[in-house]
Amino acid sequence: MLKSSNLLCLLALVAAICLLSVQSGASGESCKVKIHITKEVPGKCVRLHGDRVGCMADGFLDVANDECYEMR
Repeated sequence: MLKSSNLLCLLALVAAICLLSVQSGASGESCKVKIHITKEVPGKCVRLHGDRVGCMADGFLDVANDECYEMR
């Protein structure tokens, strides 16, 4: 897994390449790029309704976490 500093360097490199490949004087409509960053946060396995389990960390709940299936 990439560390956040490595990911930011990679994103900066991609942005620089994109800027260099744009023709000078080219103009276009404004737009936005969505960047999804995945971050792992340590948590605890919790029992949910019925026989379901999930992983809870910092107010987030992952109901499809493979690490918590042994709690069933």
